[in-house]
Amino acid sequence: MGDGRDNVADSLLVCGSMLGVNVHIVTPKPLFTHPDVQKIAQNFAQGVKGANVVYTDVWVSMGENDWSERIKLLKPYTVTMKMMQMTGTPDDQLIFMHCLTAFHDRTTQVGEEIYEKYGLNEMEVTDEVFNSKYAWQFTEAENRLHSIKAVMAATLGNLFIPIACGGGGILVIVKDGHLRGVAGVIHKDFSAAKMAEDINADELVILTTVDHAFLNYGKENQQAIGKIKVEQLKQYLAAGYFAAGSMKPKIEAAIEFVEKTGNLAIITSLSNANKLADGVGTIIYN
Repeated sequence: MGDGRDNVADSLLVCGSMLGVNVHIVTPKPLFTHPDVQKIAQNFAQGVKGANVVYTDVWVSMGENDWSERIKLLKPYTVTMKMMQMTGTPDDQLIFMHCLTAFHDRTTQVGEEIYEKYGLNEMEVTDEVFNSKYAWQFTEAENRLHSIKAVMAATLGNLFIPIACGGGGILVIVKDGHLRGVAGVIHKDFSAAKMAEDINADELVILTTVDHAFLNYGKENQQAIGKIKVEQLKQYLAAGYFAAGSMKPKIEAAIEFVEKTGNLAIITSLSNANKLADGVGTIIYN
């Protein structure tokens, strides 16, 4: 439902043909998918009738920036509760899916910017549907995680399976046996420190754009921090030497790791990644 020519629509069509699953693309004519697709519906009732899964995606895909035109085209294609009911499918056989992230409310900075510019509280799906009993987008996201790990295991053979974490993303909790989204922020530096702690890593290495953490960064008297005890670094942190949203969370994550494990944390640049044995960067120790 919505943009019929993005990567998600293409993937669903290819996968559906492989599995013998009927896939209906409901989209305006300017956004029709490739010409070899046999049937494309523009009528909502016809397009969703009998569907077990109603799937949508963001209206502006990767590499695109035509928000005004896309909103004009796709505003009637917002997935609403009325549209879910148009399927005529029993509740226990009907689900909503979305590959995330979704514009379903104004709780994010981008969501608020969209409201200020276009007056929309929600876009491709209403908040009512997004948080309804039909919503399986977070279970879908969890399944995608396991699928990716399986592909990595299959392609890497018996070498190793990387363990990864990151920032941004979607916070979820388990509620009534399903994953549900909650408001919050995932920070990559703290994620890395927690993962390093959990796997008993010998060192936490945070790679950034500078070779060291600095005192008075960007000023004439800036001073690179080399090897430093965690207690001294905590004093610098309390004195406000590190910028929020930049070096500060890296320093906080490094301090947390060193204090909890007793092991080293290193902050340096990506270009120094192959020189860690030479003692490069800011090295934090107990």
